[in-house]
Amino acid sequence: MLDLQKWSLIGLSLLVGLSGPVFADDNIDWAGSDLGIGLGAGFGSANVTGNRFTYDSNAAVNRVDHTFSGAGGEIYAGRNFTAGRIVYGGEVGLSWADLNSAMVFNADDDIDEASVGLTGTLSGRLGYSFDNLLLYLKAGVALAQTRNIGGDVDGGVLDAADAHDRNGLQVGPLVGIGGEHQLPKGIRLRIEYTYTDFFSYREANDQGAVPGSQSYVVDNGPIQRVTVGLIMPF
Repeated sequence: MLDLQKWSLIGLSLLVGLSGPVFADDNIDWAGSDLGIGLGAGFGSANVTGNRFTYDSNAAVNRVDHTFSGAGGEIYAGRNFTAGRIVYGGEVGLSWADLNSAMVFNADDDIDEASVGLTGTLSGRLGYSFDNLLLYLKAGVALAQTRNIGGDVDGGVLDAADAHDRNGLQVGPLVGIGGEHQLPKGIRLRIEYTYTDFFSYREANDQGAVPGSQSYVVDNGPIQRVTVGLIMPF
């Protein structure tokens, strides 16, 4: 699996290397509002734990582990303030990627699927500027559209009485590290790594868990992303 932490550090090192005298600008001001767009990659994991919620070759399956990865994009808007070389502020973002995992267990096509869709973020940032280079940390919350579905399939249709199916929003903490480099015309190049984890949830039997199981637990996360983007102040 792609080591996003390693590639994030490589990208930040390249930003530091670019911030040499040839790119220096004594009149850089990091304060103000900005809009940005980025492209990147992400991967994550999820697991579902229950009691006999599907069967693999007639053997009961009590836990399913998913891993998924995919490419996607992000848009964000923020506001920066400065105190000397200290740069701080807030940011909102919306990211999307094809993070999905589907498993088929037997000839009856019994399934289990997990996916994480659109994710909105609200975070604060704190960084330090080296003339045309800004290194920062960020922390906040993420709100993601998630779906977890699985169980017995009869005639190509998931049997609601013998399955789990939840499609909704989940909230979790977000932390990250990143760097921005000032380009001509005030445009900035950004490289950022973020880590998000969502709280697990438990569903009771009368909400779709398999008969014979009192409940099942779904744990979505962690989700890790690396994005490269351009930012335009306004």
